[in-house]
Amino acid sequence: NNGFTALVASPNYARDHMLIVSTQRHGIYRSQDAGLTWTRMNTANLDVSGVRDIMLSPGYGQVDRAMYAATWVGIFASRDDGLSWTHVSEAAHATLDSWNVLAVSPAAGAARPLFAGSDGVGVFKTTTAGALWTPVNQGMNNVSIASLTLSPTFDKDKTMFAGTSQGG
Repeated sequence: NNGFTALVASPNYARDHMLIVSTQRHGIYRSQDAGLTWTRMNTANLDVSGVRDIMLSPGYGQVDRAMYAATWVGIFASRDDGLSWTHVSEAAHATLDSWNVLAVSPAAGAARPLFAGSDGVGVFKTTTAGALWTPVNQGMNNVSIASLTLSPTFDKDKTMFAGTSQGG
């Protein structure tokens, strides 16, 4: 058991057959043949002991090569197809060290919101590639976030769904 934590398909899966999987202890792997073979990605700047979620930009493979990883120690971004990683969540919460899930808006443009759910502090949003994070917990009774998803029409309706560990 490698402790798989997330599996994502490329937005262009029909063309590129790419899958990415994150693990708790062994980093992030990529398959470019629909899962037949796997190659470990460069995780030199990424704490691989606790990768909890992985997310590809909706424009991945067409307009960018961006991907994001939620880990025990922060949110990391790669703009170069996973060749290098940058810690982008320092500004979110000084004492927060457990990020569980990610969600990215399907809206086009550079200001595409990225949301990150934490264990005990709630949901944070950035539209500045991680330079500035804002809490978005209005109406939530429980801020231990276990899952996040955005409406397919998020750019119009601004609807986000959050699953928490104890309801509410």
